[in-house]
Amino acid sequence: MGAGETLAKSLGFNPTETSREKEMNQTVLRQESWAAERKADIGEKYRIARIKKDPNALKDLMAEVRSLNRDIRSRGLEKLVPLTSVAKVIQSSKQSKTKKMRREQRYKAAEL
Repeated sequence: MGAGETLAKSLGFNPTETSREKEMNQTVLRQESWAAERKADIGEKYRIARIKKDPNALKDLMAEVRSLNRDIRSRGLEKLVPLTSVAKVIQSSKQSKTKKMRREQRYKAAEL
């Protein structure tokens, strides 16, 4: 940033270079959040299908992952957002039990 841009910024003006940088940063953040939301949605759909014992859950998951990876590639985001795999989605969809949940489960088992 040059002296002129610094002066303009101190007077309350937003220099072109600074606004361009902010816009690029916002674009990157939007793309990252888009991919994260899609991954979370896919994991949630798979988890629900597994709970409902849907026989096509894995097949649907594979199609969703393929679609997401294709969208990431088509937007040119491979370096920004890592591609996902079926194994990663399955791992993320598993619920990890907290200490409280495990304690309650042991208590209920002891009652029976």
